[in-house]
Amino acid sequence: MQEQITLTRAELDGIVRESVKASVGEVRKLLGVPEDEDEARKFVRALHEARDFVDAWNDAKSTARRAFVKWTTVALLTGMLALLGWDKFVGK
Repeated sequence: MQEQITLTRAELDGIVRESVKASVGEVRKLLGVPEDEDEARKFVRALHEARDFVDAWNDAKSTARRAFVKWTTVALLTGMLALLGWDKFVGK
């Protein structure tokens, strides 16, 4: 049978706080976030800038794709009209 341990609320809070600090430190190391607060802010700012760049790149690709589809559609319809004869659609 195991021995029962009694902790006060303050002792339990202290254990939890230490555990959280250790976990945060491990996560920072895994993510490569510097421990220095100023360096960490610069790191996070750089991540935000990188995300903004990725968002802008995705917007540019989407715009280019829409323009390509629009111009391809216009070119195909123009070609069809030219092949079938413009006068059939416009009349004389």
